[in-house]
Amino acid sequence: MSDADEPEPPHPRETTEWFGHAEAERKLLDAFRSGRTAHAWL
Repeated sequence: MSDADEPEPPHPRETTEWFGHAEAERKLLDAFRSGRTAHAWL
């Protein structure tokens, strides 16, 4: 299969999955749920 046969990846705004970022996603969600989200994450 050539590169021309591969479908284009979705635009980032259309993507809801975080691949390879489970730890970061968990930390962000924990901070959000605690109400103590760092200003740099906003």
